[in-house]
Amino acid sequence: MSTPASGSAVFSAVSDMEERVRDLVGFAQALCVFGSSSTYIPPKAVHVLAEALEALAARLETQWELAFKLAAEAKQ
Repeated sequence: MSTPASGSAVFSAVSDMEERVRDLVGFAQALCVFGSSSTYIPPKAVHVLAEALEALAARLETQWELAFKLAAEAKQ
């Protein structure tokens, strides 16, 4: 039987997501600027952003799953 996670471990797991969440906000802001601009955006530029967003989302999802698991263990 494993030792339940502590509140400190849960906080740390959630806190570790902060930079990636803020990066996601920055990407969203950039896409809003692109979307409201009448300037041509090359497809490659959009593709590069999409790849970066996919990678960021995958890392954030992994961190979220860990934080959720630790929170569930701490609740027990």
